[in-house]
Amino acid sequence: MRVLMISSDYPPRPRSGIGVHAAALAGALRRLGVSVTVITTGSKPESGRDGDDHYCGTLGAEILSLPGEASATLSMLHRNVGMAAAAGKLPAGFDLVHCHDSRAVLAARAVADLWDLPLVMTKHYDRSAGGTHLDEDTSDRVMLDYEQRLERWGLERSTVVIAVSQSLARGVRTSVGRAVENLVVIPNGTEFHDTARDAPASSLGGPRTRQVELLQVGRLVHQKGCDLSIAALSLLRDLPVRLVVAGDGPARPQLEGLARSLGVRDRVTFLGYVARSRLETLYADAQIALVPSRFDPFPIAVCEAQAVGKVVIGARIGGIPEQIDHLETGILTPPEDHIALAGWIRWVLADPDRARTLGERAGSHARAAYSWDRIAEATLRQYQVARETFAAAGQPRRPVADLDAVAAVDAVRPTDTGGDR
Repeated sequence: MRVLMISSDYPPRPRSGIGVHAAALAGALRRLGVSVTVITTGSKPESGRDGDDHYCGTLGAEILSLPGEASATLSMLHRNVGMAAAAGKLPAGFDLVHCHDSRAVLAARAVADLWDLPLVMTKHYDRSAGGTHLDEDTSDRVMLDYEQRLERWGLERSTVVIAVSQSLARGVRTSVGRAVENLVVIPNGTEFHDTARDAPASSLGGPRTRQVELLQVGRLVHQKGCDLSIAALSLLRDLPVRLVVAGDGPARPQLEGLARSLGVRDRVTFLGYVARSRLETLYADAQIALVPSRFDPFPIAVCEAQAVGKVVIGARIGGIPEQIDHLETGILTPPEDHIALAGWIRWVLADPDRARTLGERAGSHARAAYSWDRIAEATLRQYQVARETFAAAGQPRRPVADLDAVAAVDAVRPTDTGGDR
């Protein structure tokens, strides 16, 4: 089978879990004998990039990228035009198009219609639910409205829709407003492993004078709640605890200022962007992983920390409760509550044996649920469903040149460009 995968986010420096997911899935599909070609924005991996070229080099997938200097400044629309143009240069013979999220749907839909192929769309994120991380200006609200309409336009035309969590699947049904045929849930995964399972006991069981490391991984945006982790740390002054933050983003200056104002700047380490070759080591060195998101559909950070056998404290919101069985495979805390977060950190540190048990259960859960090979097998089954369903329909889709251009534009045009929403 030949698959054309289109994603606006992809290594060597993925901006989100979407890029991590797309790359790992492409590699796992290739191991199953599927030919995968990826269309993306950004630049090709460079040799010697702190392990990133190795990560990409294991994919076995062809990567066709737009110039990196262009992708940083082009709008979503321009990126989609570029991705569609890149696809147009490829020889025919693909069996289907797999689109990752709404920001690639214009290109994916155009290519699928042009070549008369089934479209599989993976929904990674609900931007309406997570909209609080947007800047409060008119342009961002217009962009959110545009993306929601664009996504609905793509969902309604997809042969198979994959959601990475049950919460997102419910959102798909609400967005489309009717029953969605061939809607399935296939979660995110991780390639990480608990390399310390046979090593000596965790440092949680060591002397209380040893510094305990809390780890938060993710983009530094309001949605991810890093400010809550910093505020919780400020309530733990009597404990030898520090916070390591792996990731970068527009909120970093404000977060550094918050840590300074709360008197804990010397106990917070901002690492910036961290290559995936180093990330697994960071998880192994930490004792507790924090995921205090304000919204997250199915954060890969939870999968990764659990796979490495760490205690995860996550917010009871979005898809996180699907990943964490409270007090069995991790801890769920109320969203927007740094006091509760600090309390659960104390609870974990008070009983090292209990903490190790939680981590071991989390590791077992992750190995069973988040294997990319299993996820690829489930995805391949849906590819077969898409091909069979598309063939059974019997009516070739009209090529792009025959589409009603006015109707296509109206489908994604915002209804209002001003005022509050």
